[in-house]
Amino acid sequence: VDGFNGYRKVYPILKKQFPDPELKKGEERGSSENFDPVVYSWQQLIPGILQMIEMDRSSGIVSLFFVIIIMSFGVFNVAQMIIHERRREFGILMAIGTSVKRLWSTFLVEMFILFIPGMILGLALSLGFGYHLEINPIIIKGIDADAFASTGFAPVFTAFLDRSQILYGILNLIIPTFLFIYIASRKIKRLNPINEIRDR
Repeated sequence: VDGFNGYRKVYPILKKQFPDPELKKGEERGSSENFDPVVYSWQQLIPGILQMIEMDRSSGIVSLFFVIIIMSFGVFNVAQMIIHERRREFGILMAIGTSVKRLWSTFLVEMFILFIPGMILGLALSLGFGYHLEINPIIIKGIDADAFASTGFAPVFTAFLDRSQILYGILNLIIPTFLFIYIASRKIKRLNPINEIRDR
């Protein structure tokens, strides 16, 4: 069986071929006297491993949350710095008749053009690395492999690309980024062209 992908293909077939035997009223599966074959999933056979996976997933979500917050504030600071450095330019444009709405929308477009290529490049690199690891898993050998096997884990490092998780990651990256860019850009609406030109 080819890892998790093989399990997903084989388990439904076996489950269909060997359905769970019917239990008598009040009878439990573990004490049943019906000895027909029963197909169990790996979650049912090793619940301890499942709990460890859930704990690891929860810690990963917490780590991802902090990474997103740090990244979002970094984007916010960059946007704030760009606005601060271009205050005189914005003031002159407003003084010659450029509307605040036009100036604000132009700044948003510039910020999106600045950050979207980085997002696309990061996504392409991560997907490429994940796909390579999925088709070419790292196999642990020797004593280290025995240590993995003794704890119930396969001595293999691999990746599994799930479209729903990819979409979830993209949204977690794009939504905070655009939100903080929007919050920073609102400072443009509060600029006074006379003060900005005079103070420089």
